Amino acid sequence: MFKWNFRQMFYWTLVIALSIPYVIALIPKPVEPAPQLGSFLIDDSDLTSWIQEVDSTAKCIDGMGGAGGGSSSFSAESNHVFTLKDATVKEVFSHLEHRIGSKIKSMDWEILESGGGSGTDIDSQYFVFNKGVSHYRLYLWNVPPSEKHRKNAAADEQVIQIKLFSIGYLVPKEED
Repeated sequence: MFKWNFRQMFYWTLVIALSIPYVIALIPKPVEPAPQLGSFLIDDSDLTSWIQEVDSTAKCIDGMGGAGGGSSSFSAESNHVFTLKDATVKEVFSHLEHRIGSKIKSMDWEILESGGGSGTDIDSQYFVFNKGVSHYRLYLWNVPPSEKHRKNAAADEQVIQIKLFSIGYLVPKEED
């Protein structure tokens, strides 16, 4: 057997101690998948059906929308014009605020903030909500319809123009 002196034992202990982190680094660790942005979107059909809950005669006379994004960000925008006979613009807008908030909650998103206001011609509402690392901001506006849209409506119809804009993004959880 070897006869070790104090100096040899010290050097071997030092070599082993300095090698341990490298040996530990060689052990494979499970790879955590990158966080993905949760999905939240208000479809055109949602908007139409919600408006028709208040005014069954409501018709969409113009509309467009688009969405884009990836695994860490998302944006969507839509602009729709409806004619109304049995409800006021304020009643429809108020109902949309309620239904959008209900949809957010029903999909297990947590509403962090919401608010809105009314101006001379524009009503607005916004929601800030999240689920895990996914965060969204959604804006809803009732803007004055164009003269073209007003002319296309019958004399007994009101016209409402609804704009929706949403932004989704990832916010990493803070490490403890």
